[in-house]
Amino acid sequence: MGLLSAIRHTSLSLWLEALDRCIREKLASVNADPEVASVMLNRFNVAMADLTVVIEYLEK
Repeated sequence: MGLLSAIRHTSLSLWLEALDRCIREKLASVNADPEVASVMLNRFNVAMADLTVVIEYLEK
């Protein structure tokens, strides 16, 4: 099965879960001021919430 075929046969929620895990790991290792890291995490949380809503709509 090729990558494109695998993408088509994998639910969007699984892709979102993988993206969330990957980005959270990267954010945990960011060497920035605590205030900057907090802002980045807040923006990421908002983006993930928006993506979750879109994916829930698309999977219906």
